[in-house]
Amino acid sequence: MIDLHCHILPDLDDGAGSLDEAVEMARIAERDGIEKIAATPHLFRDNFVYEDLGTIEERRRELSEALKVNKIQVELFPGAEAHISHNLIDEIKKTEAILSSIRALTCLSNFLLTMFFLVLKSFFSN
Repeated sequence: MIDLHCHILPDLDDGAGSLDEAVEMARIAERDGIEKIAATPHLFRDNFVYEDLGTIEERRRELSEALKVNKIQVELFPGAEAHISHNLIDEIKKTEAILSSIRALTCLSNFLLTMFFLVLKSFFSN
């Protein structure tokens, strides 16, 4: 089973508050039969605007490593929840340089893609 929308990355948004909590969320997901999770923190929403979007990938890697150490068989994929609002384009433009450096890790390219298609591509390209 695949979870396409999960706020599992620790200390980024209103999801997991710590690495331990994120590991426990993954343990429960595994118990429920989930094998793959799209880690989808908020992006460009309210106070969830990151100066360094590399933080998101760093947290995903840290959690992936913790899952291996804890022998939790859940694979994490990068994603994001981009809240569509009146200022979304302005937020994208403000962070364009950052986005271009991690374009493959986000749901943003030269235009906004829906999270769904990026996540599906990630899952089925392996």
